[in-house]
Amino acid sequence: MVFHVTLEHAEDGWTVAECPALPGCVSQGKDEKEALENIKEAITAWLWAEDQKAASALPKKAARSAPRDTPTAAAAPANCEASKYARAEHSSHGPSSEKPASAGRRVR
Repeated sequence: MVFHVTLEHAEDGWTVAECPALPGCVSQGKDEKEALENIKEAITAWLWAEDQKAASALPKKAARSAPRDTPTAAAAPANCEASKYARAEHSSHGPSSEKPASAGRRVR
């Protein structure tokens, strides 16, 4: 996945990076390189947290018990589901010399 980020140079010399597509996903760094590294980590954490919220909102399935008179029932354990997670690759792009249209927020 590709996420666009804005970079803003703060008065105190820090560079603030924000991902407008992900509300509240903001980071900072001493320079642009560090700010981009930090926002990539913040994006990963934001996506993980949203995934956890979505997963906890799913209805839980009750374990099913198979009828005892079925010979194949013992071969398959109850509630055998495999969770598959795809690793989401992302990259952040920000302007190097342009000032962003939106102001960034500082996260300490």
